[in-house]
Amino acid sequence: MASVSIPSIIKSATTNDDFTACKSVPVCAFVKPFEKYGYDNIAVLLSESGFDGADITLRKGGLIIPETAKTELPKLIKSFAEKNISVPMAVSGIQSAYDPDTENIIRIMSDNGISYYRLGAINYDKQMSVSKNLDILKKNMEKLSELNLRYKIHGDVQNHVGSGFGAPVWDIYLAIKDCDPEYLGIQYDIRHAVAEGMASWSLGLNMALEYVCTTCIKDFTWEKYNKTFRPVSVPLGEGIVDFKQYFEIIGAKTHRGPVSIHYEYPLLDDSKTNVAVNEQIKSMIPKIKRDLDVYKQMQKNYH
Repeated sequence: MASVSIPSIIKSATTNDDFTACKSVPVCAFVKPFEKYGYDNIAVLLSESGFDGADITLRKGGLIIPETAKTELPKLIKSFAEKNISVPMAVSGIQSAYDPDTENIIRIMSDNGISYYRLGAINYDKQMSVSKNLDILKKNMEKLSELNLRYKIHGDVQNHVGSGFGAPVWDIYLAIKDCDPEYLGIQYDIRHAVAEGMASWSLGLNMALEYVCTTCIKDFTWEKYNKTFRPVSVPLGEGIVDFKQYFEIIGAKTHRGPVSIHYEYPLLDDSKTNVAVNEQIKSMIPKIKRDLDVYKQMQKNYH
């Protein structure tokens, strides 16, 4: 099996042998890039790569779709458990507490031991001001928090680069600041935060820190494209995200939910795209494990 190197800037940093903080926080892999391989193969892939758990998709077009969640989710959890992979978190398509399907999906997740879920993307109504949008979203978030309390589950809004709800982080805070952070919060994505606010992302994180629960870990750099620049995902530690500053801030948060490591760069060489599934999985393991190892080293060095 090929080896994949860890950046020297990570390896050379001073380690703390007495490091204990956050060891109990499950580290999961976001399964979106692996969905085509099926439950059993994904479980093998994550287990062989050293992960504790999986961040699954339970949404339209996801690994599990809402219509079959009641029967399929127990099957997935059983398959993953056979490889000692837990399923503490899921990415849902939930956008509104008033959707008739929302409570059922929350109930199914809770009944199957999922403790954290991410909301679906929410867009602003451009026919209204941002302030008016936030007034409406605030009521929606408060209702969702009540549902989460009923089923003892936590929901998070992800910050995502662009012009939708959550892009600057502070707007999520304004919409949820009167909710109980035990049941509703933020899934903080450092990659999207830096891409959206290159020099100011730390302000939003500090402002909303009380509500940051689950986190997404990934890295990126800028690529010139059509006379402008766009973010391009790269292996962890090879991009421009300041993880030292990130861990210094996030370390002040004493209670956090699971970490989800995302793989948004190519994991298969061109020569491996048409080989048998077991060969594809075998070839991806070093890259997947490498980012997990880099993350763990960053925790020790920077936390």
